Amino acid sequence: MASQYLAAWMIAKLAGEKEAESAMHYVAAVGEKESAVSHSMSVIKPYIHAL
Repeated sequence: MASQYLAAWMIAKLAGEKEAESAMHYVAAVGEKESAVSHSMSVIKPYIHAL
């Protein structure tokens, strides 16, 4: 799970939050896409603009 957070954070920092959400949606398990994306984004959002 940590690698997904790291990937989402890097995509969000470099390309934007919408692109990170799209990438997370693509790799999430079927039936868990919406919850996986919202959870991942809630974990990384505090750190997107931190630096």
